[in-house]
Amino acid sequence: MNDILLPLLLAIAAALYSAVGHGGASGYLAVFALLGLAPASLRPAALALNVAVASLASVQYIRRFGSFPKLLWPLLAGSVPPAFIGGRLPVDATLIKLLIGTTLVTAAVRLLTAHREVTHLREPAAWILFLLGMVLGLLSGLTGIGGGVFLSPIFILMSWALVRESSAVVAPFILANSLSGLIGALSSGAQLPNQFGWWLLAVIIGGFAGSTWGARHGSPLLVNAVLALVLVIAGVKLLLT
Repeated sequence: MNDILLPLLLAIAAALYSAVGHGGASGYLAVFALLGLAPASLRPAALALNVAVASLASVQYIRRFGSFPKLLWPLLAGSVPPAFIGGRLPVDATLIKLLIGTTLVTAAVRLLTAHREVTHLREPAAWILFLLGMVLGLLSGLTGIGGGVFLSPIFILMSWALVRESSAVVAPFILANSLSGLIGALSSGAQLPNQFGWWLLAVIIGGFAGSTWGARHGSPLLVNAVLALVLVIAGVKLLLT
């Protein structure tokens, strides 16, 4: 039964996450845990699936809203090396998961209750983005997720970008950090499971559908609600697994 249910749930997770410019790794890990698989051992698979879906989301959102190099490049400069290191480190992350899970759920509640229109965007300093990238990159590699669930609420709540436009930064950030973390994990001897090809096909289908809807048709209010749901799923997953 898992041979059918697992790809289906992965496709649904990919569609949901890619609708807000995310790759879906935390959702994939939640699916693995739900079906009785060991999420820690499947961290490289989650990162690899993240690379595929974040690639689709990057194309869709950058094509729709353009690129934001002043925001993206300092983040990438700070995050990619720590993501590689985090991907190589052994994970005994009970405390990290507790802290991150609580943070994500809190951010989701904040997004849902902060009913305000952004009238003036603030441009963060490059050094702030660099330091933020370092922290998120390390967390990305350690936890096996791309970092978008951390970055999106920060961008929105700090008024650094509008809801949908932020995905044009978040998606390539996830792509770069997932790829760096994946290379780190594979270089330390991790392997992808035999069924990975079917999982990859499933998330590509779901990711294309979700990112197309989010970039072209999703209203900011609805996308914000979807993002909050994504954060809750990711946070609960980290707290319970």
